[in-house]
Amino acid sequence: MANLLKTGMLLVIVSISSFTLAGEPGDVVIHGTGGWAVGHSDQYDYLQGEGAGDHQWRNVDLMLNLYSSPSENLRINTQLWYEIEGEETEAELEVAFVEWTLNEYLRFKCGLSRVPFGVYADIFDIGTLRPFYHLPQSVYGSVGIVPEGYAGIGLWGQTGDEWQIVYDLYVGGMIVPDLDVYRMFIDADGGDGGMEESEELESENDVRDIVGGHLVISTPLKGLSFGFSAFSGKPMPDEEGAEVDAANPAWGDHTVHGVQLEYRADSLMLRTEYTFADKDEDIKSYYVELAYAFYGKWQVAGRYEAVEIDPVAEIATNAQSLLDHEDRVIGLNYWLNPYAVIKFAYHDIEGNMLTHPEGSEIMEAVEADELDESNSMVSLGVQFSF
Repeated sequence: MANLLKTGMLLVIVSISSFTLAGEPGDVVIHGTGGWAVGHSDQYDYLQGEGAGDHQWRNVDLMLNLYSSPSENLRINTQLWYEIEGEETEAELEVAFVEWTLNEYLRFKCGLSRVPFGVYADIFDIGTLRPFYHLPQSVYGSVGIVPEGYAGIGLWGQTGDEWQIVYDLYVGGMIVPDLDVYRMFIDADGGDGGMEESEELESENDVRDIVGGHLVISTPLKGLSFGFSAFSGKPMPDEEGAEVDAANPAWGDHTVHGVQLEYRADSLMLRTEYTFADKDEDIKSYYVELAYAFYGKWQVAGRYEAVEIDPVAEIATNAQSLLDHEDRVIGLNYWLNPYAVIKFAYHDIEGNMLTHPEGSEIMEAVEADELDESNSMVSLGVQFSF
């Protein structure tokens, strides 16, 4: 299946050479974004950083956006994503929808769309629209807060002048990432909680009958906006029925709320979000991100993010750090132009929710009380868009 996806992606890349980059209605317009990064973490794997002093240079991703407007009020949009990470490659269809515009206040779309949530969900892959190579993992990572897309029906629009309002409403289904690692130690005596050591430490949940919305209000103060996001649906049990009650999944058992604030001036940018997920466990996550540009092409940035999980049951004392994640990161960027940027970042991490030994090694580390709660990572990368 992986080879089939790779072959299909390569065929798409080759075939787009015959498309028009821009032109008359009906032409296919192509945009894209991508990046490369190398990282080093001093303890466990984290993002592009590989622990134990190893460096993985093969970290490349590319997203192609192809859209066409067969008529003035109709738009067809697709996004294809391709990633190389070490010896592994992955290809995925991320967006495929049809959008019909009634007027500026009301637009309908059907298909696979980005989830309208928070600051970054709608621009998930576009690295030139953020100060760090990686998105805040507390909200947009594998924690289980915000997925990349939903399949269904949505409507959106905007109105206002000095106070501008942009809204999204949608219904459908989504696949939400989930962290399983702490469940290995759900028993108070340090047992494995029913999980096998060979199981993946990250999984995905199928959430159906989603109803969601997103509201962003731009104020008369240029660059200042705030917003609210929420969605709720019915989580389906996994094959073992471990995630939810297999006999009685109910609508509302998976609910996420979020608030956001953003300020963008000529050289200054501030973004912050707070989210709360009510599912099997309660998850609170937030981040504050600040960036300042100077001397034309340079930019310095800082971010603090954190996640807290309230588990469904007590876990082993030696595994408590698996419920927490804090990341203090500073970055320095050099912008070649608005469409290409070189990024350097240093991460100081506390907690083992997102950085820990892999496979059976995590069981051994917890049982021996040798799980190191501190980690750090440095990364260097370039991101571009066109």
